[in-house]
Amino acid sequence: MLKRVAAGACALIVVGCGQGSSATSTASPSPVPVPVSKIDSLIVAIGQIPGGLDSDGGGVTSAAQDKSDPACPLPGLGNPSALRSARYSGVGNLFVVQEVAIYPDAASAHAALQPVIDGLNSCKGKAGAPAVDQSTAAEVSWHAQGFSPVSGETSTTYAADTRVVNNVVLKVTAGLFDNPQQVAASVADKIAAKVAAAA
Repeated sequence: MLKRVAAGACALIVVGCGQGSSATSTASPSPVPVPVSKIDSLIVAIGQIPGGLDSDGGGVTSAAQDKSDPACPLPGLGNPSALRSARYSGVGNLFVVQEVAIYPDAASAHAALQPVIDGLNSCKGKAGAPAVDQSTAAEVSWHAQGFSPVSGETSTTYAADTRVVNNVVLKVTAGLFDNPQQVAASVADKIAAKVAAAA
């Protein structure tokens, strides 16, 4: 009798251990893709952009408005399921352009970013090419130097920050600010937060 009870207890312990180990999985679930219906909500409103912009030239369109630097022509954002672009301007020709593209899944979004990274890498060392500030598989940022009509001297004329967040590629270009890199990163952070909340 005691042998049977002991054998039963061992069986329960083994089963219990097996159940416990299967319940503690280290794999994190994939994020839910952002639906196309949320795309308009991902654009940052002009009042949330630092630097004193106004609504002149502002508007949201379904086509990309940003133009590549002639010294380093870059590809667009591929063939997304949906695309929105907004350009805001201010006194002294300040501007911020936002581009948001939604893809079916994260893999497609990463595939759309890679040609931009490759294009920037192929421009390295060319006269007038922008300088890459950061480059990873999910984000690339860069800036260009030139003559500023505002300051009257050579300075950073524009900066761009492009990222993949979930199934979304976002690109922010800021120009003629005192610190365009900071402005571009700030707006990109705001869009990224909106993407996370929309999923």
